[in-house]
Amino acid sequence: MKKMLVVLAMITILILGGCRMLKSEPTKEEMIEVLKKEEVVEAIEVAIHNREEKALTEEGVIKRYSILYETAEWNPMGGINVDIILNNDTKLILNYTINKHNGRYRVGSSSASKEVSELLEKAYGN
Repeated sequence: MKKMLVVLAMITILILGGCRMLKSEPTKEEMIEVLKKEEVVEAIEVAIHNREEKALTEEGVIKRYSILYETAEWNPMGGINVDIILNNDTKLILNYTINKHNGRYRVGSSSASKEVSELLEKAYGN
């Protein structure tokens, strides 16, 4: 009987923990709200400048960017995954994971489409 109570208690704890994890996932609207914050936009621009120092200037090959809010999705490891289109070209895509660390937003990880890599390699030979 004691073992059955312990097992029942463990199952209850696991179920409650699972429900809590599911509940902590933000809605699409909440994620978009976060992505529109000025400090998130600044973090994205810093990440773009890390790819190309002259980005978002007349001298750079990355002239502009757009955040694709509709692609925002919760990353199970934490943060928000979102796509960024460069120069209004749907082939030039960056994917960023936005995280909040020590109260500040930052780009935690990123990837780029093959076309972004080719564009920067052609411009700078890297």
